Amino acid sequence: MISAKDFAPVIHVQLAYIALYNCFLYLQVGVTWYRYFTAPKGTTMAQVKYGISSSKAKPEDAAPPNKEDARLKLLAERTVGNTMEQAFPFLISFWLCAVFHNVDEAAFLGWCYLASRAIYPIGFRLGLPYLLFSTLPGYFIIFRMAFLVYSKTL
Repeated sequence: MISAKDFAPVIHVQLAYIALYNCFLYLQVGVTWYRYFTAPKGTTMAQVKYGISSSKAKPEDAAPPNKEDARLKLLAERTVGNTMEQAFPFLISFWLCAVFHNVDEAAFLGWCYLASRAIYPIGFRLGLPYLLFSTLPGYFIIFRMAFLVYSKTL
């Protein structure tokens, strides 16, 4: 009979992935609150979050543009967005690799993936080519795990 202890290494990676994902969500919320508290007096949260005061507002009601503010917002949004875009390919290939190939190798590749994912906000902030130090290894790891599972079907 299979027990959770047999999959402990990948369960730890899965839990760390959930923690990292939540950290990125907190980053996104934190950036929104930072932008709100540093906005000019009278700026509403709706203006900070959506750029206008209500669904009936006119474009001239938008919050004043701020280049650094916009960069922070984009960084937080792309960090969460890219993590979500790669969640299904990673999690599916990760668990298939653990079940059909090798738990320890899946765990090792999972930790490597998390390391590459964790530096995404830094790479995004620095721009190209630094962003590639996060994205390319992550894509390669997903491909590697999927290939390991595929090779078991041959």
